[in-house]
Amino acid sequence: MAIIRLSYIVPVYNTSAWLVECMDSMLKHKGNDIEFVIIDDGSTDGSGQIVDRYAESDRRIKVIHQSNGGLSVARNVGMDNARGEYILFVDSDDRIEAPAVSNMLDKAVKEEADVVVGRILCKDESDVVTPWGKFLPPAVFPSGFDFMQAVNSSATYIPMVFGYMIRRNLIQNHSLKFVPRFIHEDELWTPQVLTRAKKIVVLDKCHYIYRTNRNGSIMNTRKTFDRCLSIAKIVRQLSEDILNLIQSSKDSNYQKALPFYHRRLSVLVAIIENISSSDTGATRLIRDFAIGHYSYFCDCLTTERRLNI
Repeated sequence: MAIIRLSYIVPVYNTSAWLVECMDSMLKHKGNDIEFVIIDDGSTDGSGQIVDRYAESDRRIKVIHQSNGGLSVARNVGMDNARGEYILFVDSDDRIEAPAVSNMLDKAVKEEADVVVGRILCKDESDVVTPWGKFLPPAVFPSGFDFMQAVNSSATYIPMVFGYMIRRNLIQNHSLKFVPRFIHEDELWTPQVLTRAKKIVVLDKCHYIYRTNRNGSIMNTRKTFDRCLSIAKIVRQLSEDILNLIQSSKDSNYQKALPFYHRRLSVLVAIIENISSSDTGATRLIRDFAIGHYSYFCDCLTTERRLNI
């Protein structure tokens, strides 16, 4: 059996209008050392049949059909079935730039990196393409802490998992899974990966085209309460995760991540406050829950004098 260097993990749910473009963009990545793990998450619009047809003509494609469980469940299934040394998540309504992904993979192997960071362009409904924020210049960071420091001070942080090519062993060794039914699940998972990474390489080529404001996307359809509750739980888990790592480890480098975590938590709390501003019911209770955990995080930092906030 050939060694698989890269596994594309592609959850699919009712994206037939964009799926062919996505698949065609990935299949431009040639070679028998890559695979495409496609998870049809209970699609009802013919998306499952589309990926089956692709699988018939390319043995690198593995299709898994399952009942609808949501994006997090589909990604977890993809990770469980991936064989590659590295993985790259792709949303099935977006597309990739195969030469840039190939370059990322070569760099990952050469540098023995845990994570390789590419650049993302956003494409709106009028096909206008713009960069996703300000990017770091090409660099090699000896740890995720150093990368998080650099992002926090001079670049746009991208929580979306498709911005990163990740060593599969890193995920396995730390049992990192997506939480089912969370919204904004990347806001929890990506920092957990970055904090545990030993080496991160940043490149200057665009590897991913992200489709924004698509009708029917998760961000356009989820209810306010569900979104607010997920973000509040992420605030709790993010703060607990980094504080537990600091308390259980003798490595003082964990403290380098604290300004990054502080900023992300403050952004998430602000989102909840904005969502709940016009509601006097349950979402305001959720807001108070999130603010309580954020305040506890800040109190821990100032009490231990780890960070001057």
